[in-house]
Amino acid sequence: AYTGLYGGLALSQPRLSGVLVFVVLAIVATPFSPGFSVMMTAIIESSMHSFFVAVTVAMIWLLWSWAGARLLQGIIVGPAQEKAKADLSINSTWVYVLILILLVVSGIYSIGNLG
Repeated sequence: AYTGLYGGLALSQPRLSGVLVFVVLAIVATPFSPGFSVMMTAIIESSMHSFFVAVTVAMIWLLWSWAGARLLQGIIVGPAQEKAKADLSINSTWVYVLILILLVVSGIYSIGNLG
């Protein structure tokens, strides 16, 4: 799928694009997400046994993050479409925000070894 074909989501559906940005950032394991602690643990643990495996995991993570940034660039940025679609409701947006906050808290909890 070519993401640059339909751009401008930030202008036509700002709530949906905001949720989408944070979801993609969580998927690519940025520091606020639980995936970050999983990836860092994988790199640290594998570096003790094989430097090549640790570098490979880090490069895959870098490539995955780059792909997420390109995805967001193709969908969020640009002129809005001519036909505006309905945006997320306020209630749906708050549900997504609460889920993302729960993910952030669980990420901090797992990074700090509080469990």
